[in-house]
Amino acid sequence: MGWTSYYVKGKIDRLAECRKHFGKYPEWATILKDVLVGDVYYAAMKSAKENKVWALVVLTDAQDGEFSYKDMDETMGPFYYECPNSILRLLTPTENERANNWRRKCYANTSKRPPERPKKDPLAEIKKYLGYRFSSSGTGSDYKVFQTKYINYLRSFCKENGWELVNTSRGHYSFSCFIQNEQGKLVYLSIGDVRGFKPDWYERILIRTAQNDRDCHGGACYYTSLEDLQQNVEYLFRYA
Repeated sequence: MGWTSYYVKGKIDRLAECRKHFGKYPEWATILKDVLVGDVYYAAMKSAKENKVWALVVLTDAQDGEFSYKDMDETMGPFYYECPNSILRLLTPTENERANNWRRKCYANTSKRPPERPKKDPLAEIKKYLGYRFSSSGTGSDYKVFQTKYINYLRSFCKENGWELVNTSRGHYSFSCFIQNEQGKLVYLSIGDVRGFKPDWYERILIRTAQNDRDCHGGACYYTSLEDLQQNVEYLFRYA
């Protein structure tokens, strides 16, 4: 397969562009883990119709406002062997010799690279509140701190995906906001009262399409966990 190119408004984030393109087809495959090493994007992809995880390798280029990519899978025997072990370990066994040869070379190349530094979990600060009982008199200072951390995470999450967090509305023990993509499409998020026994603010977040950043009723309601937020927002953007 040859190269595909398109123009990007503003600064080009290669990792965000790859995630945006290869993560928008969950009915085909889902990104389990990915990384950009130099100019090459590596991802562990879980097939939707088969219980298989395989490697995606994408060459990238960015210049003069244009992003270009060339995608391959491991069965094509790509001549790029910087795939981290954290991705290789997720791949399911295969009988394809080209894929196995590529995996062996990647593992062999590990000893030539510095040890992988464990990445900080971006959700670490939010997860600390799992099981926490918030104060319920007035709007407690503990909730205010939590709310700020949560919103800051969503801003960072949006920036990483080339989106924008808009019109955040802070409630008593809840808040809502909108995520807007580069095409101006909107998805509404609502984090309900956090004082319940179940951490719905983490496991069951309400999301739906919206016509504008004041449309709190929008389309049909869907629910997502915070960990699955990216793929579910991308899904709704296709119908917004």
